[in-house]
Amino acid sequence: NLGFCYYRGIGVEADDKQAAEWFQKAADQNYRRAIYLLGECYEYGYGLEKDVNRAIELYTEAHEAGYPPAACSLGLCYEIGTGVEIDKVKAVELYRQAAQQGDARAQCNLGFCYYQGIGVEADDKQAAEWFQKAADQDYLRAVYLLGESYEYGYGLDRDEQQAVALYTRAQQAGYPSAACSLGLCYEVGTGVEVDKTKAVQLYRQTCRIAIKIQNITSYNLLPYKARRISAQKIIPQMAFLPRHAFSQRSGVFKDILVSRQSHGLTPAAVSAGRSPARRPAARRLPRVSA
Repeated sequence: NLGFCYYRGIGVEADDKQAAEWFQKAADQNYRRAIYLLGECYEYGYGLEKDVNRAIELYTEAHEAGYPPAACSLGLCYEIGTGVEIDKVKAVELYRQAAQQGDARAQCNLGFCYYQGIGVEADDKQAAEWFQKAADQDYLRAVYLLGESYEYGYGLDRDEQQAVALYTRAQQAGYPSAACSLGLCYEVGTGVEVDKTKAVQLYRQTCRIAIKIQNITSYNLLPYKARRISAQKIIPQMAFLPRHAFSQRSGVFKDILVSRQSHGLTPAAVSAGRSPARRPAARRLPRVSA
């Protein structure tokens, strides 16, 4: 716990080196959470020299000892090939193990694998069920993706008002991709009355966060710095997102970039008040889990 306070800057000035030292002391006593967090320090180079192989060893140790978040992080390593050969089927297996034990991030990741057909046959109904489980634990990316499922009828009866409610919930809690999707709803009148001024405000909110993130020169420090920038200067609620949530491989960062690529509207569609020309295909763009 002392290490985590240094890790997050809770009651003390953030100090990754001190955090790693305390995690090591607890890990030496086989404390599973510390083993997992020490692995995260090695994976991202927080207070230690970056060593993804060592991170894999520690995630595996914590996972085999029954710590669900470690199974989720290990699954992501297998999904994208961090320190191991890519094995998306194994990634899904690890997400499932953690998800079945109630880990919200793993539930969202497993849902996303079903959503995109990553390591498993695409199944929108299964995706929506796992998004719902994670959303019930207030996991913001799942709230957002559940909203998308309702907006387009992916695995659920289409319900634009429910989609807007979920986008609003995620946006108010500080999830930037939800602000973008909610802005588009206001721009074209999906589930709400057209309000282009509000749409611009929501787009600006998303861009402000994305610019802050992309202006950080060291991506190794990006999760650490972005979290503090957002907490202090942009949206206070974002301080409660997971620390890794702003890394290039994470859901937040990926969703922002995909939003820029996929949420385009033709002039005719805008004037007619229709949905974006390419947006429904966005979920099939290559992305990774969070």
